[in-house]
Amino acid sequence: MKPILAPSVFYGLLAMISWGTNNFLVASLTRRFGAFKIAFLIQIFAIFPTLLLLPIFKEQLVFNYNLIFLSLIALTGSLAYISLLKGFQEGTVSLVVSLSAAWAIITAILSFIFLKEPVSALKLLGMAVAFTGIVLVSANFKEIRKEKRVKIYAGVKWASFAALAWGIEMFLLALFSRKLGWYSANLGLRFWNVIIFFLLAILLKQKFPVLLKKIPKLIWVIILIDVLALTAYNIGLVKGEPAVVSVIGSAVPLVTVILAAIFLKERILPLQKIGISLILAGVASLSLV
Repeated sequence: MKPILAPSVFYGLLAMISWGTNNFLVASLTRRFGAFKIAFLIQIFAIFPTLLLLPIFKEQLVFNYNLIFLSLIALTGSLAYISLLKGFQEGTVSLVVSLSAAWAIITAILSFIFLKEPVSALKLLGMAVAFTGIVLVSANFKEIRKEKRVKIYAGVKWASFAALAWGIEMFLLALFSRKLGWYSANLGLRFWNVIIFFLLAILLKQKFPVLLKKIPKLIWVIILIDVLALTAYNIGLVKGEPAVVSVIGSAVPLVTVILAAIFLKERILPLQKIGISLILAGVASLSLV
């Protein structure tokens, strides 16, 4: 019996809904406890639910030199995640999550350059549309006209860095997930995330007793959703079409923006609404032939 949804669409949607919900929940905790503490707790404890899947998928485990390269992917992703949470802490959730979704454009550009994927006029147009949206979302034109200098909204610089870092990470992840299998790649990333966040805590002179004190109960729900999202995304990369999975997965703002509008009553300016729509439209066009 033919499935109702293709694997690429199903796993992409599952990742999108999970990450979109998670962003909203994470933003609420970040503003209360700080970006690094929440990022640290999520990335440290997320390895345990992943390990629970080991008895089921142990036959799929692959151990080879590619696991070493996952450390670079994990480092890039860790910096992106901290940047996203810093953006949530300083700026508007809807704006930050929409701008960070531009990572799919970075992934596409890298694929065009290094994987020699075909470049169509529609894809180039989509990138141009998305870039226009990024400008509308990021720039405070009222202040620019008033002060005669470039003025960007709070959280934009963090969201921009997150998009760049995630674009690189997702490009590399698409390569190594197929070489290792989705579970080995997933578990390997979680393992390196633990090491990286402990090292970052030391480098940033964060005190472990403070980081591990007063752990919010909601963090466990967030961790489970995060594991579900990454698992769905990695399975999609292996069983489906990476380009389609990444594009659908990057439509996370559709979920987060709706939740932020309902529960946080966030105010989005008309130009920013247009910008968010353009970003999503441009990203979505990458999945079209």
